[in-house]
Amino acid sequence: MFGFDIGTQIIKAVHLGILQKGGGHKMAGGFTISKEKIVVFREFLIKSLLKSKVHESKVLNLYLDSAIAPSALNEDFYEQINYLAPFGPGNNEPKFVIENLKIISSNVINNNHIRSILLGKDGSIIKSFAWNAINGPLEPYLDKKNKKKIDVAGKMKLNEWRGKKNIDFIIEDVALS
Repeated sequence: MFGFDIGTQIIKAVHLGILQKGGGHKMAGGFTISKEKIVVFREFLIKSLLKSKVHESKVLNLYLDSAIAPSALNEDFYEQINYLAPFGPGNNEPKFVIENLKIISSNVINNNHIRSILLGKDGSIIKSFAWNAINGPLEPYLDKKNKKKIDVAGKMKLNEWRGKKNIDFIIEDVALS
């Protein structure tokens, strides 16, 4: 959960004698625990989370690196971005916004995800994918019945299938243009 420092909680649990040993940082940790202390540790973590009020925040910030033209979703640009890899904590994968897109088609995949074809104002076609978008806040925007233009935020992904390469846009957020 974003904002909950698991490493600090593991260190506190070691000092309280709940864990035999352990450590970590904001995003990861490791520890050794006896079977008898598992329930105690679970309750300790739940109480710590409730005290932190992290769970009450409904606001999620999506940090974007740049607005790009729809035509930028190509293999050359993708390869240039990947020179910045490897991505992870401290070197986040670049995220972009693409504005004024029209939905050409939209299909539900595996009852959870939405694959869409979007048209940019420059005539570029964008293949996009939104994970777990069904019954979520993105679904109404990505519905093929939506006739309003949208802005999408997310990242590029190389999709290789049957020897053909395409750059897909993984949608993380949508807004009306």
